[in-house]
Amino acid sequence: MITDHIEDMNRIKRIYAVINGINKAIIRINEKDALMQEICKVITNEGGYLLAWIGVLEPQSGQIKPLYFHGKEEGYLTSIKISNTNSPEGMGPTGRALKSGKHVICHDTATDPLFAPWRDAALARGYRSSISFPIFQEEDRVYAAAIYAGQPYVFEDKEEVDLILSISENISYAMAKIAVDEKLQETTKRLVMLNTAVEHTAASVVITNLEGNIEYVNPAFSRLTGYSYEEAIGKNPRILQTGFTTKEEYTAMWARLSTGNVWSGIFRNKKKNGEFYWEQATISPIKNDNGVVTNYIAVKENITDRKVVEEKLLEEHNFFEQIFDQSISAKILFDQAGQIIRINHKFKEMFEVDGDTMLETSYSVYEDEYCQNNGLSTLIQNIFEEKITVQQEMSIRFEIPGQKREDAVWTKLLVYPIENQEGVVQSVMVEVEDLKALKEAQSRVEAERFFFEQLFMQSHTSMQIFDPEGWTVKINAQLSKLFGVAPENIEGKKHNIFYDQEAIHSGLAAALRKVFDDKIGFEGEFEVDAARATDSSGAVLTNKSKKIYMSVKAFPVFDEEGQLLNVIMEHEDITRRKEDEMKMLQLNADLRDLTNYLQDVREEERKEIAKEIHDELGQNLTVMKMDAIWIAQRLGEGQEDIADRAKNLLKVTDETVLKSRHLYNSLYPQMLNDSGLMDTLHWHAGNYHQITGIRIMVDGVIEESVLDAKTKLALYRAVQESLTNVLRYAKASQVGIELYEADGCINLHIRDN
Repeated sequence: MITDHIEDMNRIKRIYAVINGINKAIIRINEKDALMQEICKVITNEGGYLLAWIGVLEPQSGQIKPLYFHGKEEGYLTSIKISNTNSPEGMGPTGRALKSGKHVICHDTATDPLFAPWRDAALARGYRSSISFPIFQEEDRVYAAAIYAGQPYVFEDKEEVDLILSISENISYAMAKIAVDEKLQETTKRLVMLNTAVEHTAASVVITNLEGNIEYVNPAFSRLTGYSYEEAIGKNPRILQTGFTTKEEYTAMWARLSTGNVWSGIFRNKKKNGEFYWEQATISPIKNDNGVVTNYIAVKENITDRKVVEEKLLEEHNFFEQIFDQSISAKILFDQAGQIIRINHKFKEMFEVDGDTMLETSYSVYEDEYCQNNGLSTLIQNIFEEKITVQQEMSIRFEIPGQKREDAVWTKLLVYPIENQEGVVQSVMVEVEDLKALKEAQSRVEAERFFFEQLFMQSHTSMQIFDPEGWTVKINAQLSKLFGVAPENIEGKKHNIFYDQEAIHSGLAAALRKVFDDKIGFEGEFEVDAARATDSSGAVLTNKSKKIYMSVKAFPVFDEEGQLLNVIMEHEDITRRKEDEMKMLQLNADLRDLTNYLQDVREEERKEIAKEIHDELGQNLTVMKMDAIWIAQRLGEGQEDIADRAKNLLKVTDETVLKSRHLYNSLYPQMLNDSGLMDTLHWHAGNYHQITGIRIMVDGVIEESVLDAKTKLALYRAVQESLTNVLRYAKASQVGIELYEADGCINLHIRDN
């Protein structure tokens, strides 16, 4: 009895040692694989069992796969098959334990019929009894443990079995704890990854509470808006509003979010510095484990550059739409089925069709009998296949419902493919030009050309047309007559004005060069000798020797783009006028010489008269004055009447002397010879002031030594005549006379007030 009791005590101590070792391992080890392996080791080492293993049920195959073991295994686990099916391999202790969820004991492996599939392998390794029990479940994976002993009936003691089964509870607790720890670690890892992603993402992330106040913003938000984290927290996102999004749109957004749905849209917001930007926003509700919305998260992408591109593309689209619709050529676009995609206004106008009606029909150019006959259908098909551009003239008419124009139109077609980015022809464009209008325009142009050519050829003025390089393009009949040159000898790259020796010699070529270079017209007169005019090779154009005076007018002609097209030169023969002008000049010179001669004669006569007045009249007046003085001195009392008469005679004599001097100087101012021009003018001004009361100021500096007597006299006479005119007509009280020399000329200015 004492021996049995000691054995029982030892057995219980071993089991408690196993439990204690397993508990220590659970506390020490946080990794599942290591813990499972340690548990198997503790069971065999502390419990004295031969083998302990832990396996998992694979749901797909139903097989139980040993994962961890310790003890005397010797290849046993790799040589056997265990399952939880109804086959013999599933009826063993482990299979039944998993199916029942309870522990199963095999008291003797040698005699237990359900252990037959594994008996030989077990007995070969000394396994005589075993206990199997489920230990824990991990999602859809169920784990079981099996312990093998070296003697039969080891596991018949209920207390030992209960202690062993308590191992299962400890292992389940440990696995649950590890699972929670692993889930927590995974969650923490995911949160760190998520936080890193949010913190480093290029998209703005904003989290608000249910009232819409900001609780979190990521760095991308701060970089985009300019608001720091501290500035944004507690604020409402309305600090970004610009008024672009309407109240109705915000109401619809909150209505969707309040029902737990996600909202997506575009905002045009404003940065802290006032700059506008566009962003694509997706706002989602954040729910807790109970499905209750606690926050809102907005993930927003800056799409400003995309919006700029979209707006640019829209502008370009509208621009090309307008080009298409407002084109002066009729345009029609066909798809691969030959149906009309689009037509422009000019096409509707040319073919008198209703565009909407035309597009709504099932019309196909491939089925149009007229287009089949004239080859347009085939042409369009070829362009789809060969990607070529074709330009040709043809008569076309479209048998389109609602078309009012019944006659065919003779047109010029430009047909070309429209490809997508992959180079696939998506459509074919047909541009139609009505040649009737072109022909009419050409006829009008030809008529105008003929009209102006007749004006040119029949003009009474000789005319010459040059190309931009100076080659004579055309001359009229009057020029041929004037210079005696035939058109065929000068037109068509035969005569260049800049190579013509007479044009160079006369200066005409240099004058025309400015017209060509500066593109401005000019007028001038030139003397040319027709016999010296040469072509581009230097050969004389005519044997007609004739010097001609010409009045020349040249002007440039430009095309629509402002480029020089031609230079037109008009010649007018002014030889007779020039001869008349030279005769007139000679006549004027003769008249001037005659006038000078008559003036000299007149001055000489004045000089002689002045001399006589000075010599004879002066002497007589002097004698008369002396006699009057003598008589006055010898009269006595009672002769007062005679004395008065003598005094009066003396006064009259003085006045006559004064007037004779004035007359003398007027006829010929001797002071010019004696004192010079400036002194004479000063004397004359003073004398004139005494007689008339008009104040005269004389100013000027002149080198009189360079003036001859005639020039001095002419200047004096000019002043004298001007003062006479002032007295007669001006009623002036003041006259200024200025005389000076400048640039080799004598300048005389006389001004009155």
